[in-house]
Amino acid sequence: MPRCANGHEQRLGLKCLTCGAAISYRDSIEELRALPRVEPDYGDVEVITVGYPKLSVKADYVGEISAGQADLKTSTAFEVASIRGGSWQDFNKKYLPELRDWMTRVGIGKSTDRFLVVDTTDPLSVLAL
Repeated sequence: MPRCANGHEQRLGLKCLTCGAAISYRDSIEELRALPRVEPDYGDVEVITVGYPKLSVKADYVGEISAGQADLKTSTAFEVASIRGGSWQDFNKKYLPELRDWMTRVGIGKSTDRFLVVDTTDPLSVLAL
């Protein structure tokens, strides 16, 4: 927070609302540049489904990985376009870096207990595992 010459913290403005002294933003730059530390709570239970629709279970995080009509990436779904006649190797070659990036961004693996519900006939199951 910027301060006036007398040390009063102020929001925005040119003069201190308490004493009327000029506010020095130059002296506050170092403090203003410091960002607060982000410490997200990932919860205790995380459930990811591969090849199944998202389960309706009581968990802190429920997500799904699936193949569909088009690519769609949200905080709870990683959907990729189906590859006609594609094997797990085709999906691996095309989507593995994106899947790893998505899993990192949503914090998969940060919870205390993790469950992965996998349809082993789905070619994306190899990527998820």
